Amino acid sequence: MHREVQGGNTLLISGPASAAVTSGKVAVLGMELAEGDKIIVRRGKSIPFEAEVNSVLDIVLGAEASVHEEAGSTIPDSWREGVEEIISQEKPCTVMVLGDVDSGKTTFSTFLINKTLASEFKPVIIDVDLGQSNIGPPTSISLGFISEPLADLFSAKPTAIFFTGLTSPNGITNRVVSGLEAIRKRVSEGMMDLTVINT
Repeated sequence: MHREVQGGNTLLISGPASAAVTSGKVAVLGMELAEGDKIIVRRGKSIPFEAEVNSVLDIVLGAEASVHEEAGSTIPDSWREGVEEIISQEKPCTVMVLGDVDSGKTTFSTFLINKTLASEFKPVIIDVDLGQSNIGPPTSISLGFISEPLADLFSAKPTAIFFTGLTSPNGITNRVVSGLEAIRKRVSEGMMDLTVINT
């Protein structure tokens, strides 16, 4: 289906779905899309497509997928302020993203990475979400070097993986800390500007 979206508004697309920009100017979590660019939205995932001007998207929805338009941006002002604060810090710096289950940690991490890439940072992500890992398999702490903007951390390729053996840090705190230390050593070898630790 072709879907028009008013400039300044956001289309929230829940997967499984795909969306391609037919005309206009659209951003996904700080990643600018050009005409013809296509984004895949995984099942169980929602991605905001922000129209910077009046735009048209070609959308294909799978079973149980949905799309609806929100007035304005769905990115909180506090996220934008946080990103500006982080960009102003001396390099290299490390940011640990904390929050409740399903509070938007991974979405914020993606937004932060895309925005810092646009500011010529060299970011790296460490995924410490043992139960809902995006970069590596479940039960793992994974490292991903990011060189291009992305709509979903799932598309980042792991550079290093440390297996903890469980999907929760309960009872294995020392192993998780050891794994995080081992993975961080790989970051210092890469001379990155920003390390994002997604918990």
